[in-house]
Order: sequence, then C-alpha cells, then structure tokens
Amino acid sequence: MVVYLDSVFLLNGLLDGLLLYFTGYLTGIERKMIRIVVAGGIGGGYAVSTFFQFGFISTACLPVKVGMGVILVWIAYGQRRRFWQLNLVFFGLSCVLAGVVLAAGFFVRTDFYQSGAYLLPIRFDLLAASAICCFGAIYFCFKGGFRHRLSGEIVPVSCEIAGKEMSFTALRDTGNTLCDDLTGAPVLVTDGRVLQPFWPHEVKPYLTSEYLAKPETAIESIGLTNSGISLRLMPYRSVGTVAGLLLVYTAKHVKIGTYQVEKVTIALSPTPVSEHGEYDALWGGPVK
Repeated sequence: MVVYLDSVFLLNGLLDGLLLYFTGYLTGIERKMIRIVVAGGIGGGYAVSTFFQFGFISTACLPVKVGMGVILVWIAYGQRRRFWQLNLVFFGLSCVLAGVVLAAGFFVRTDFYQSGAYLLPIRFDLLAASAICCFGAIYFCFKGGFRHRLSGEIVPVSCEIAGKEMSFTALRDTGNTLCDDLTGAPVLVTDGRVLQPFWPHEVKPYLTSEYLAKPETAIESIGLTNSGISLRLMPYRSVGTVAGLLLVYTAKHVKIGTYQVEKVTIALSPTPVSEHGEYDALWGGPVK
C-alpha cells in the first residue's frame, strides 16, 4: 500500500489535536488553541517519523510513544499540579480511539492503523463515526465525575450512623455555606437515600424521600417510635427557597478526605445532590 506522508501528517496532527482538546474538555482545564495546534503538529510529525529508522531506536517502539505522548500533553497544558492525571486521560482517550478504529478497519477489511499512525486512504465518515462514538460515550459517562475527581473535589467520607460504620463520597463544594445553627460548624448535606439502609428498622419508613420532604411530619412520627434515634430540624435558605427545614442527624467519628472530627451534623436531603450520581453528599468545610 502506498503511504502519502503529507496525508499521514495532516490526519494524525488533527487526531492528536482532537485528543488533546477533549483531554482538557473532560477534565475541565482551560484550553489554549494555539498550544493544542502546535502539539498536534508535533504529533503529526512524530507519526511521519514512525515510517523511518533513526539509528538503533525505532520511533514506533512503546517507550518512545509514551514519551512523545507526555511531551504533547506538556506542550498543550504545561506542567500542572495534576500533570500525570492529565496524561492518564490523554492515553486513555488515545487507546479508546485506536481500538475503535482498529475494530472498524477489521470489519471493512482495511488496515487503518500501522506503526502507531493512522493512515489514508481512510473513510472520513468511518473515522468521524468512531471519534463521535468514543468521545461521546466518555463525555456522557464520565463528564461531571471525571472533572471533580481529577481536581480532587470528590473525597471519601466515613462515619458512624446509628451505631453502624458507613462510607460514601462527597463533593467539596465551596458554594455550600450551610452551617449548623447551634454550633456554627459546616453541615454535610447528604442524599437521604444513601443513609436509608443504616437506620433502625422501626424508623426506616419515616426516612424515605417522601417523608424527608415533610421533615415536620417525619420527626413527629420518629418520636412516636421510641427508637432512641436523635434527629432534629434545622432551618435553611437556598436559591428559589426563602426558608425551609431539613432533618439533621449528628454523626460520630467522621472522616472527610483526610480531615477527622468527632461529630458532624448531617442534613438529610429529600432529593439527590448530584445529577448523575457521581457523589452522595455536599461539603463546604475542610478536607484535610
């Protein structure tokens, strides 16, 4: 098969640029197009070099490929605090795209990928469909959670609820300024459904989403069970709500990230706190 090096350069430069762009997009990092274009051009030049032999080291060998990928990420985004996590995202996207294109080439009996480079002639409709499928799937599956995890905003939480140890995840939300009206300490706002399995059997019926939406009724019903579970009402304000009440519980032996404290007030939200379930709670206090 005849390989046109100018086509190899243009195609691979474009794909490297797209991979670098989506790396920044998925991780929520500012993207500077001039740096991405330069990095894409260097990636295209590297793809051309894989068809030549330079000394005793082939540019198509794995260590050189990995090193070049790290260089491209550095050119596009610079040396950041989470530089290596960015590299993992970039290499993950590269592997997904290469796998999809290889699979598509297998079904149409054409080898579109050789020596670490994408080749022409390649059907651009096939390439576009492959890119849309892999980038679209990653976008819809990992968009929110991926950004938060990469930036360290999602942290593990462990605590004692009604005498039982439990674990879940929380988003470090600096916009969450809810504080306990008694102590002034930050409040952990949790999806009430997360704690549902840990309550004593006699109070579980009164801690469902329906009852949490009517906290006055819930606390009155729980008081009649003589379960010994101590809950109380806490007033709050939020966007679109002049005033409201939340049912709250004081958890013991709480660890949020690396921050440890003996007691934390947990507010039971009647609605989910994340759109796609990436985390279970919101926390505006310290995490270390």
